[in-house]
Amino acid sequence: MADRHEFQTQQSQRQEQRSRIQAKNQQEGQEVWDLEHRLDMWVGKCPLCYIQQCQGLEVDIQHPFDKCPDELHGLVAEEVEVLKGIKYKRFASCYDCGVAQKICMRWEEIREGNISFKRVKNGVCQYGGIVRAVVAAMMIVGPLEVVEENVYRGMKVEGIWGSNEKLNEEEVKQVKTGMLRWFGEKVNWASMEASVLLQVLYRLTVGLEEWRRRSKCK
Repeated sequence: MADRHEFQTQQSQRQEQRSRIQAKNQQEGQEVWDLEHRLDMWVGKCPLCYIQQCQGLEVDIQHPFDKCPDELHGLVAEEVEVLKGIKYKRFASCYDCGVAQKICMRWEEIREGNISFKRVKNGVCQYGGIVRAVVAAMMIVGPLEVVEENVYRGMKVEGIWGSNEKLNEEEVKQVKTGMLRWFGEKVNWASMEASVLLQVLYRLTVGLEEWRRRSKCK
């Protein structure tokens, strides 16, 4: 009887584990399917102004980011330059635009030896200039609770940022170095290899949309 009870307990635990894995895979699959739609949302818009428009400001968003007249453009542009320092793990991202190689039209998937992707001759990044600019703009002007939930919380889980809320100059440098390393890590996102940075962009976009919806309900 004891052996039977232990067997049933193990079976139940394995079933719960399988259910959790299936639910996680289903959620990730939905996220990847939704990713391109959300990337499309930023095409042709200044991310800095669009984020501020989502927070209720009446601003023009139909201009390139590098032509943005907003007084905070300089700060966001500096953050974009910082993000250009990310060293992506192999096959984690298009090194030019930051989008997963499976999505970016600059790359094609192949099966030759250990190589999974190669550059397409005359290929272009259809989402060029979006990923870094959106993440940078969100970190500068996005709703603090959205950034804390989808960036800072992950950094703290990774041990990049400790319990101190206020950092001195040296600590800020260490945190930024750790953040860039983390952003460049490769993750298996459903059936796709991607970078943490791309996942962060997706979650920030979802978080901004949910924050906007909640704000309208108040």
